[in-house]
Formats: sequence, structure tokens, C-alpha cells
Amino acid sequence: MEMYDLDIALQIIARMEAIKSRELDNAVKQEDREKIQKQIDMLLTEEKALYKNDDFRVSVIDKAFRLYAPILKEKSKVKEYEFA
Repeated sequence: MEMYDLDIALQIIARMEAIKSRELDNAVKQEDREKIQKQIDMLLTEEKALYKNDDFRVSVIDKAFRLYAPILKEKSKVKEYEFA
């Protein structure tokens, strides 16, 4: 694993946290708010795992690239989710 992979994974997860925080702010139903909060909690756990040196960290990096990166790529096409 290259060091830049870790840096990029951290950036990907931070952007996902920002998106989910925005969704939480806009959620009206309590059920939706709880679901989004669980997703944010999972992202925070994954972010913490990236600072540890174990097999779980490698798994989180893989997840960031394979799952979250395509989501961010798709959302970047939507004006609401543009990042500065």
C-alpha cells in the first residue's frame, strides 16, 4: 500500500462525511435522520481505522476506492454536491 492511497482514502471518507452531514441537515423524517446518522457513525469509525496499522485499515482503503469513490464521482456531476 502506498502512502498516497491512505491520503486519498482519508479525503474520500471526509467528503462522504460532508455529503452525509448535508443530507442529515436536509432530512425531515426522523427515520431518515437516524439512518443517515448511522452512516456518519460508520464513516467516522472507518476514518479512525485508517490511522491504525492493521488489516482493517487495508480493507477500509479498498472500500473507499471501490465503493465511495464512484459515489463521489457520480455526485460531482450534480451541482448541489460540488466541492470547492
